[in-house]
Amino acid sequence: MGLVSSSSVNSDITKNPYNFAPFNVSHIQLSSDVHTNLRPFKINTAKNEFLEAYLSIFESSNIKFGDSGNTITRKDFLNGTFLLGWDLTNGI
Repeated sequence: MGLVSSSSVNSDITKNPYNFAPFNVSHIQLSSDVHTNLRPFKINTAKNEFLEAYLSIFESSNIKFGDSGNTITRKDFLNGTFLLGWDLTNGI
């Protein structure tokens, strides 16, 4: 999941519609009738408390314990690549 400003998507061609920003989000959770183990993320970018949210992109793409990466650093994560992931495979 990525959050973008509405003006970058709808009207302002000078803004990047792929700039995924945290927008001062402090808590975010995905709900589903099918998936019951979807944990919420608590985020405080001012205190650099976002590691669990950052790791979610590795977990959801199944590369958390692998020897490859996705080239998104923690600095990138807060500056335009703020993407969150949840595992929705249901144990497959």
